[in-house]
Amino acid sequence: DGIWLVRIRRLVQLALEISADQSKRVTRES
Repeated sequence: DGIWLVRIRRLVQLALEISADQSKRVTRES
């Protein structure tokens, strides 16, 4: 069970990083 939690946390972190990068790119373009 612990393995699944770690994987989920990593996926969440990656999603947050991607969303942050997208927002930064949008602000830079505008």
